[in-house]
Amino acid sequence: MLLGIRFPVDLTEVGLPAVCRFGGVSVWHGPVAWQWDGGDPQLPIELVDSPESVDVTEWGVDHVVVTTPDLDATVSALQDGGADFRRMGLARGRRAAFLLFGPVVEVVEVEHGPTMLWGLALETDQHLDVVAGNWTSSGWKVSGPHDAVQSGRRILSVIGTNLAVMTRR
Repeated sequence: MLLGIRFPVDLTEVGLPAVCRFGGVSVWHGPVAWQWDGGDPQLPIELVDSPESVDVTEWGVDHVVVTTPDLDATVSALQDGGADFRRMGLARGRRAAFLLFGPVVEVVEVEHGPTMLWGLALETDQHLDVVAGNWTSSGWKVSGPHDAVQSGRRILSVIGTNLAVMTRR
């Protein structure tokens, strides 16, 4: 199960703790890395231990995005690590797989480049217009909230970060 994500966005800039625990997954600022409980998926993504974290109940981790030039091998590695394969599909016109490993792990096939932890989607109980205002007043550019791919959900992107914020399921 995914326990932690180190991601290059400082959430303290929008009033969150330095190390947040969102529904059992810790998130903190720094170069991209992750922490697993149980099977390590044996992917070329740095493994780290999360620092002590603060529970933040009105937020969660919806999904992480992994990009890879070899979708089948990456899915196999995640399954060998204990991920529950859910389905194949398309993400922005590219082949993608969706696995459950705590939060959803969305694996998107790309033509070139290494396998890497590319993106993070948080979910929140807060109204997305309020979230957008907080990020904007902190100096970040955000897209306006809009309909997500999942029916009935809304999403916004923090421009230039590979971070999105969604309404809860």
